Amino acid sequence: MLATPQSQRLSLDIQSRISRLSSGSAVAVVADHPAQSGVSLQISSRANLAQGHLLNLSNSLSYLQTQQDALFGMSGLLDRVSELKGMLNDPTRSVADKASYEKEFIQLKNYYDQLATGSFNGLTLFASGSASVNLTLTDQNAAHTVSVSQPSLKATDIANVFGTATSRYIAGTTTQKPNTYSYENFSGVWSDAAANAEANGGYLAVVTSQSELDKMASSLGTDFNKEGWLGAQLVDNSWQWVSGESMDFSNWSSDYPLVALQLPGIDISGNTLAKLPSSDSANPNKWTNLPNMDLGFMTLTTTEDGYFMEKTGTTSTTAGYFETTAAPTLSEIDASVIASAVSSLAQLEANNALSQSQIHSLIDAARESSVSLQRVLSVSQDANIPNELTALLRSQALEQWTSLMFKQSYSPDQVMLKLLR
Repeated sequence: MLATPQSQRLSLDIQSRISRLSSGSAVAVVADHPAQSGVSLQISSRANLAQGHLLNLSNSLSYLQTQQDALFGMSGLLDRVSELKGMLNDPTRSVADKASYEKEFIQLKNYYDQLATGSFNGLTLFASGSASVNLTLTDQNAAHTVSVSQPSLKATDIANVFGTATSRYIAGTTTQKPNTYSYENFSGVWSDAAANAEANGGYLAVVTSQSELDKMASSLGTDFNKEGWLGAQLVDNSWQWVSGESMDFSNWSSDYPLVALQLPGIDISGNTLAKLPSSDSANPNKWTNLPNMDLGFMTLTTTEDGYFMEKTGTTSTTAGYFETTAAPTLSEIDASVIASAVSSLAQLEANNALSQSQIHSLIDAARESSVSLQRVLSVSQDANIPNELTALLRSQALEQWTSLMFKQSYSPDQVMLKLLR
C-alpha cells in the first residue's frame, strides 16, 4: 500500500520519539538535531571547566588547612617553650631540673623542624627563604588559577626561638701590599744597573705620576741626598720605562732632557738620572739624562754610583673558612623573643584564616555555577519524558487515523461508485 507524505512524516516522528524515550536523551541521533547537539557540547565544556575550577579551589583549601594544622602545632610548641622558660628562671629549681628543661627544648626544636618542613602533595607549606611567596595553583585545564600564600618563618622570631646551628662560608681575601723603593749603591752604566736590580728581585724605579715620585722620595728619608739611575731610556726616539709604559709623566730639570739622536750608524741616546732631593729646593726631585754615544768608531757611556730600585709589593692571601653559629639554648633566648614569636605566629594564623575564608567564598560561588551549568546541561541533554510520551501518543493516533482514511479512500466500494459517476 502506498504511504502518503503525511504518514511518512508521522512514522519518522514516532521512531524519533521512541528513540528518545528509550535512551533518555533529548538528542538520540545527532544528525537529526545538529544545532541542539552543538549547544549541548558547549554547555558540557563549560561545566567541565567549572568542575576543574572547583577542584582547584578545593585543593587550595586543603593546602591552607594543612598549613593551619602546622601553625597550630607550632603554637603549642611555643606555649610549652614559654612554660619551660619560666621554670628555667625559677631560682628554686634544681640544676637537674634545668638540665631536663634544656633537653626537652631540644626535642621541641625537632618537632618544630618537622612542622616547618611539612608539605601538601609535594608542595612545601612554608617558604624556604626569608620572604613569603605567593603560589599560583592552576587547574588541570589551565583555565583558572588560585593564589595562596607560602609564608616565611625565617623572617619572624619563630625561627629565632627554634633556630638550629648554622654554617656559612667566609671567602678568603687577597691583599696586595704597596711597592717599595730603595737606593742601591752600585757603580756602573745604566744597563748594568738595570741587570743588577733584576738580580736583586726588583727593577729600576718606574715613576708614572707625581704621587709616585713623592712616595719614592719620602720612603728614602729626609736626609737622603744622592743621584741614581731611574728606569727610563730612549727607545726609537721615544722615552720609555722598563715596564714598557711610555713616559706620560716627567719631572725634568730645566734644559733637560738633552738632545738625543738615533740615526743609522749613529746613536746618541740617553738614560734618566734623578737626584733626590734636588739641590734646587724650588724644583725638588728633578731628573736629568746622560747620553750613551755610539758613533761607530767609538762608544762613550756614563757610569753612576747607584740606582733607585723598585720592588712590587708582595701579595698575601688568607684562606677561606666555614663560620659556624651554634643553636641558641633555652637559657640564651630572651623572653621578649618568645613573646615576639607568639605575636608573629598569631599573625600568620590570622592571615591563613582570612585566606581560607576567601577560598570558601570562591568555592561557594564556583559550586553554584557548576550546579547551574549541570542543570542547563541536563535540560539540553535529557529527554522530557511526559512531553515526549504525549507527543508520541498524538503522533500514533494521527498515524492510525491517516491510515484509516487512506484505506477508505481506496476501498472497492468507493472505486465502483466513482466509475458509476
